[in-house]
Amino acid sequence: MQTTVQSNQGEQIPDRRIALWNIAVVCLILSGLVVVTSRTIADPDLWGHVRFGLDTIQNRGVMRNDPYSYLTAGQPWFNHEWLAEVTFAMAWLVARATGLVVLKTSLWVLAYLLLYWNLVKHIKSHLRVGIILFLSMTLTFPFFITIRPQSFTAVLYVLVLISIMHAEGKIHFLWICPLIFAVWPNLHGAFIAGFGILYLWAALYLLTHRTIGIWKQVFPPLLLSGLALLVNPYGIDLLTFLFQNLADSRLEIIEWQPMQIHSLTGAFFLLWIAIILSCLIFSRKPRNPRFLILLVITAYLPFMALRYTLFFILTAVLVAGEHIGDTWERLMPLSQQSARRTIGAPVLTLITAMMLLAWKWTNFNGIPIKNPEYYPIAAVSILNQSQIIGNLAVHFDWGDYALWHLAPEIKVSLDTRREMAYSEVIYKENVRNMTGIGDWSALLDDHPTQIALVKSASPTDNLMKLHVDWIEIYRDEVSVLFSHKDYVQREQLLRAVTDYELLEVDDYFP
Repeated sequence: MQTTVQSNQGEQIPDRRIALWNIAVVCLILSGLVVVTSRTIADPDLWGHVRFGLDTIQNRGVMRNDPYSYLTAGQPWFNHEWLAEVTFAMAWLVARATGLVVLKTSLWVLAYLLLYWNLVKHIKSHLRVGIILFLSMTLTFPFFITIRPQSFTAVLYVLVLISIMHAEGKIHFLWICPLIFAVWPNLHGAFIAGFGILYLWAALYLLTHRTIGIWKQVFPPLLLSGLALLVNPYGIDLLTFLFQNLADSRLEIIEWQPMQIHSLTGAFFLLWIAIILSCLIFSRKPRNPRFLILLVITAYLPFMALRYTLFFILTAVLVAGEHIGDTWERLMPLSQQSARRTIGAPVLTLITAMMLLAWKWTNFNGIPIKNPEYYPIAAVSILNQSQIIGNLAVHFDWGDYALWHLAPEIKVSLDTRREMAYSEVIYKENVRNMTGIGDWSALLDDHPTQIALVKSASPTDNLMKLHVDWIEIYRDEVSVLFSHKDYVQREQLLRAVTDYELLEVDDYFP
């Protein structure tokens, strides 16, 4: 809608300064989103995601038999992220690391633009909408700094919420959901959260709309959404697998631990709770009890696992955003006169937007490895140059890095796929071996393990020194490489150690 002001003759004419100011603010918000969400680091999962996607493309289909580990015989690989990984692989093939960063940034910018589009209809000021969005990044930052399938989840979860919010007035918006759930199970396992939100809202909605006509409109898209979940390579087996593993706490992984209130994330969470409660009290807009129930439920989820914070903050922005804007308007009303800026304000804002993009355009040049000194770069390089074939016991965090550089000639004992590819027994054997607790050597003694890569100065390192069947091959400050005394290619590996020259370490993926 075009903004107008009163001329001296009393006629309504467009105020181009207001329009230009709004355009400038939108450009500033967009550039800010690009700058912030394009910041990227390589986490331990990235090597695996890209490698799995590349091999899926080469295989021309989803791989059912795991080619990466020597311990997965008979264990099905439920790769519910195969489509996301194929997308990562395609971005890598097109533009290497730049392609991956562009893809990840585009997904997060899209998610935030959807939030922006929904909020700007309720809040008069584009600038205030932008401020609310950037404040939400205090909780979404840990999610968009890495390249992971959860980027797709952010977009699809927002789409589900927007669909059900619009369905309150027009039920036909629910027909978007079957399309979403036909794709989501192939991108990320968090589709269960989106599906749960959809059905919970539907239950609450139908309880308050007990007419046959409404029920007939709601049930078909809901039923089709449920059937759409079966559109994946594993069918109903994928759903069975995921529901069986929901109870697994995964407490050894930080993002699966409950949120700690005394942490920085906990402080931002409490701040958001305080803002939401205050604005719900002072807002003049009607409060939809169904969406408030959804908000309360998602606010509880981070106390189950830190990674669920994403669902809370996205729900908070959509459900409470208009109340935050209305309370802001009550406390600091917008003046029509102040909104009609001089021509200098929008021009300066546009220049600032362009300078932001120019300043951080280097974010797209590569993917830095967080703490490169943490990875066994030298040891893996030795294994790669030795051209040996064997089975490698390796730490959970190093599994994807190792298989990127060494597969398929060297197979690993574990990687970040965890329960997707490994049985619970095998996984626990790996954990005991990594920590040196309990029957730590079962992984080495009960399986055809020929090489072991362990953290230097770790309990496992000390225990390996005492194991009569294992011989130290290489050691540095990060890792230690051991070989079984009967390994037929041990001499070849020793020659590789002798010939190895430490080159300058590249701190960027891969």
